Amino acid sequence: MEKILYIEDDSDWLEHIDRKLTEIGYNMDGASNVEKGLEMINSNNYGAIILDGLNGRCFEVSEAIKDNINTKNIYIFSSSHKILEQAKSKGLAGIIKPDVTELLGTIHDTFQLQ
Repeated sequence: MEKILYIEDDSDWLEHIDRKLTEIGYNMDGASNVEKGLEMINSNNYGAIILDGLNGRCFEVSEAIKDNINTKNIYIFSSSHKILEQAKSKGLAGIIKPDVTELLGTIHDTFQLQ
């Protein structure tokens, strides 16, 4: 099964999404900040990367990894409509937090299409 990375600065959300992804058969690694997330991306292959809005730093991550062929499935999972609008303008998929059902469905669909 493909591994998923979730970069999220809220430990409760990291635990919640890890539990939900595990329940439906996925393995997730979590990073609590941008720097740790980028380090993990550079040393692992992930089938999908979920980014919290991280106060706008999600775009720093997406820009840093945009040329990495192993990181084509990037999802912004944020409660900020401003960040989601920016994601859309940059061609990134955005999912409104706290819609965990949509996030899980999107992840599932991603791997079904591969």
